[in-house]
Amino acid sequence: MPSTVQVPAEYVPYETVVLCGNTLRAVNLPFQVGTHPPLLIGRGADRHPSIWLSAPDAKSGVWVELVSANTVIGSSVLPAQRVMVVLDAMLPQTVIILGSVVVVNAVGSEDGTSVNIPTIDLRPVGLNISGNEIDGLNFGGNVFKANTMINVATAFAVSFGKS
Repeated sequence: MPSTVQVPAEYVPYETVVLCGNTLRAVNLPFQVGTHPPLLIGRGADRHPSIWLSAPDAKSGVWVELVSANTVIGSSVLPAQRVMVVLDAMLPQTVIILGSVVVVNAVGSEDGTSVNIPTIDLRPVGLNISGNEIDGLNFGGNVFKANTMINVATAFAVSFGKS
């Protein structure tokens, strides 16, 4: 799998990410599907985590950006669903909602060095990635629970055919 993946210039990864009970330290990408990072959660300009969310179009297979740095770009992948980004007024928390499903819930630390993602569910955008703090992370049918990854380019990756 290629080690270089295109990420937005303004993406600044957190030092530590706790993803459904798994600790990622000095990890650039939480996920990679082929050559695409479907989800990026980086330090925002304010205290809220910045989220980028992409998914493949079910008909064409072309990857489409749904959310870019907490801004809804479009929902052409799921035209019947409304994509919303909610920035909590009291906490450094960013939530992405698709229809009635919380797709990503990210809570940044007060010092801005870490983020906790207690729940994630990318199944509504066609990706088999979901989880929570209690049950762990389901990535492609495999469950990861209470793991620690340090100094890796990508924590969870899957490749299809030749790269």
